[in-house]
Amino acid sequence: MFRLIVSLIILTVCHCCPAWAASSDAEHKILSLPILYVTDRAKAAFHGDHQDFGVQMIEPVDALYYGCQQVKVKVTPSEAEEMQNLPTWGWSLRNEKDIKAVTGSAGGGVTLKASKAATSTAETASTEKSTGETSTTETSTTETSTTETSSTETSTAAAKSEPEIGFQNQVFDKEHDFQCLVASLRKAMEINKRREFIIFVHGCCIGFEGSMNQAAALEEATRIPVINYAWGSVRGNYGGSTMTLPRSQERFNNLVRRLLKEFPEEKITLAGNSVGNMMIVEYCLETCEHSELRKFDNIILSRADMDAFAFKTQVKHVLRQGKHVCLYVAKNDPQINLSGVLRWFFNPSDRSERVGNSRSAAQFSGCQPSQPVVVYDVSALKLKHIMPHRAVSELLNNDGCAPDDSPVYVYTPEKDNVVRIVQRPGKVAERQFANATGE
Repeated sequence: MFRLIVSLIILTVCHCCPAWAASSDAEHKILSLPILYVTDRAKAAFHGDHQDFGVQMIEPVDALYYGCQQVKVKVTPSEAEEMQNLPTWGWSLRNEKDIKAVTGSAGGGVTLKASKAATSTAETASTEKSTGETSTTETSTTETSTTETSSTETSTAAAKSEPEIGFQNQVFDKEHDFQCLVASLRKAMEINKRREFIIFVHGCCIGFEGSMNQAAALEEATRIPVINYAWGSVRGNYGGSTMTLPRSQERFNNLVRRLLKEFPEEKITLAGNSVGNMMIVEYCLETCEHSELRKFDNIILSRADMDAFAFKTQVKHVLRQGKHVCLYVAKNDPQINLSGVLRWFFNPSDRSERVGNSRSAAQFSGCQPSQPVVVYDVSALKLKHIMPHRAVSELLNNDGCAPDDSPVYVYTPEKDNVVRIVQRPGKVAERQFANATGE
């Protein structure tokens, strides 16, 4: 028992240690980008200018909140110089000092609000208009009396059919929650001129804010709208996080099925990190019974803290759900290595590796020759336990395959289904923002 307690403490600490280093450069700017989220956590106290969420909700079975949050990331001047032509669906880049001078904090002056129907008030329309965004809540309340009657009728009709769309901090109203998420996502894709989005599942041992930071790092790299499934993992607790997984799993399965039916033509990527990959694999196993559902364009399993022996039998079901399936693995991932060592320690006869360890890659080469799992070995990037966001971006920009002419990476095919990724000399590929990869 003593060894079990000590081992769980060690594993928890390693999973919670941030894998980033804050820049020493004092001249920071603030990058603000909107992240859509779905969470089965209960509402907690306000955190600055946005709603925070705490522990997992127990009941009802389908308990979920939907919303949008402007995640703010500190960037150095050199990083800011590289961020030209930012997306226009609510993104901004401003000086940290200027933001503090206006708001008294780094909050950016965005206020939390609940989303309402299109007839809520003219105040919502003016707020969104002042930030350069187009809102479906704009009504003709300022028009002359000759058109007042018709505009009121139009507004009433809109209230019944279309929820408010925007990218400010907001928790959507229960009456329209899922449809607000869908409408905001459609708007982001329309502005982005790219009918594509990512469903992201984070790993264990982090809270709501940490999961949003991880999702922001992915969205910044890919420039594709991200829906963060902020499941109820327990911050700082590996065992507690795995105990919350089953309830979050059922909610996740229902959510994903609804999104697949809502977006039958768009490109959808399902991406997970660490323990979050277990949720993706379990979804694929359960969805075998739903043959009517469309496939994902990409399924990305990064740093998967899963049993490799079990995954060898499960991978065929994952391949059925995705047109392209890839793994990001490494031999020098400290959390994955420790996870494997602890399991060996308590069961020495178990010689199975973790899926995220590069030593397990050979097991998946012959699983389904007609549609192999591509394994990308990112050991040389030395990213610890972080998802390789730039590599994911290049994959999505190249129809799910490694590019031949990457400006920052060299992709070298090795034996079987393994591709080794090495950073080009003098190139900075993976940004590690001060607060975008952990708590």
